[in-house]
Amino acid sequence: MARQRLGERGPGLPVLLSHSVLDDVVPHRAGERLAADWCRLGVTVEFTINHIPTHVAARTGTSAEGVPWLADRFAGKAAPSTC
Repeated sequence: MARQRLGERGPGLPVLLSHSVLDDVVPHRAGERLAADWCRLGVTVEFTINHIPTHVAARTGTSAEGVPWLADRFAGKAAPSTC
């Protein structure tokens, strides 16, 4: 179980991690900690913050930034980092 804890191992690809400060399921601090953990492990992380209320509704904001982010990766553009 410990090996599966998010933040213990980093993904092998760049990550866009977006988190709402108004998330009613996962505390915003948990998203900040995950981004910091992955940065510490050398992962390229772009951590963005939004203010969309509720965990489910925040998906809309994340999708709006996620699609262009993925398009840039497929186009061979370097992933931005907020580490």
